[in-house]
Amino acid sequence: MEEKVIRMIHDYHLSARTIYSSFNHKSILKISKIDSGAATAVLCKKVRACSWKYIRSLQASGIHPHYRSVNRRIIETMHRHGIKVRPYTVNHIPIIKQLASWNVDAIITDDARRAKKCLTKTEKNSAFRPL
Repeated sequence: MEEKVIRMIHDYHLSARTIYSSFNHKSILKISKIDSGAATAVLCKKVRACSWKYIRSLQASGIHPHYRSVNRRIIETMHRHGIKVRPYTVNHIPIIKQLASWNVDAIITDDARRAKKCLTKTEKNSAFRPL
């Protein structure tokens, strides 16, 4: 399955806009081995189950944790080891603002337009930018 998805992403010239993300961590490792230039991220409900060493062992470039399982210290640790942090599914404006202030790399949301509008108005100096 991974080969087919990668082929389609390449065929449609979407590689630069694609981050492969899955709860199936074996799949992430397989994608990384097939396409070493692919952006990959491990989906996890709890960050404690996905240490930076574990993420690196999967050759992933990021982590997509549930937003309730992250804090500033975890984000700083992941960043220190070159791992991007993109929490999911963040739909509440106060939480979006808090995560932006902690310098997450992005968020996964059901309402990108609303999140972008919120950040454009209030977080102009934040390192976080909606994708």
